[in-house]
Amino acid sequence: MNQGEICKALKGSDVKVQSHTLVFLYKSGTLSELKLVMGYFQACSHPKLKQTAVKVASHIIRTNLIKNYQSLKPSMCKSLAKLMGGMDPQVVNAIADDLKSENNEIRLHAICILGLMGTNPRTRELLEELVTDRSEKVRATAISLMKELVDRKDMTLIIKMLKDTDNRVVANTVETIESIQRPQQAILLVKYMDHPNNRVRGNVLKALWNLGHYDIYKSMQNMAEDPEDYLMRTSACWVMGELFNDTDYEYLALLSTCLQDKHPLVRENAIKAFLKIGGDSLTTLREMANRNEIEAAEKQLYPE
Repeated sequence: MNQGEICKALKGSDVKVQSHTLVFLYKSGTLSELKLVMGYFQACSHPKLKQTAVKVASHIIRTNLIKNYQSLKPSMCKSLAKLMGGMDPQVVNAIADDLKSENNEIRLHAICILGLMGTNPRTRELLEELVTDRSEKVRATAISLMKELVDRKDMTLIIKMLKDTDNRVVANTVETIESIQRPQQAILLVKYMDHPNNRVRGNVLKALWNLGHYDIYKSMQNMAEDPEDYLMRTSACWVMGELFNDTDYEYLALLSTCLQDKHPLVRENAIKAFLKIGGDSLTTLREMANRNEIEAAEKQLYPE
């Protein structure tokens, strides 16, 4: 059926034809035909067909979001997801089936759609299931969307995620705690200040500082002076570049030592940190760092 035939069928008086058309749209409907279904739903006086139209509309949205998520504009994805959730709250159960797909792309898109739909009682249950998902990427993506899905007063799930064995999941959970911006949550992170993974430890120190817990110097020093793991030193430079200004002298002194580190990636991140901090700190940068390395870092930070 083409759009003209669909429009004629839905606007006609034959209930059987309308029902068959809705079945067709459920199987083959596209986003371009969604408007026709929505118009039919608003005008329909037949209770059963009206209910069917809701299911058809939500199914069209869900299948097209799952299939075309990356090619649609973010604003459209958000609008469609909210429309779908508002029309048919039970659609979350259908998305749960998508989360069980063998196709990782479908599962990742399903998680993103859950995040756009907002809170839903079933959503929290699904998140708990995703904690132990076989795909690390799926687990990490679910955590990154946590701030959209978890009630701010309920930290049970977040605490559970902090204990995950996958460092990506833990690191993303720390970012979620920081984004929720409740200073009392800093206590959850203190015991992770010396975490053995560089990304987790960096995120923890950054989150603690931004949540008002300023006693991080010793842990930052341990990172910046780690004798064995250059990634620790690299992450320490990144954190300092994100947090401090040109009057934070003790941290600038710590960062200065990284300008002459034996590993090029540490030096690069230290230079980028000084460039971000700016102000009077740039004098120290020019005096201690290699000019060619400064120029290379500037091109990466500020591409033309």
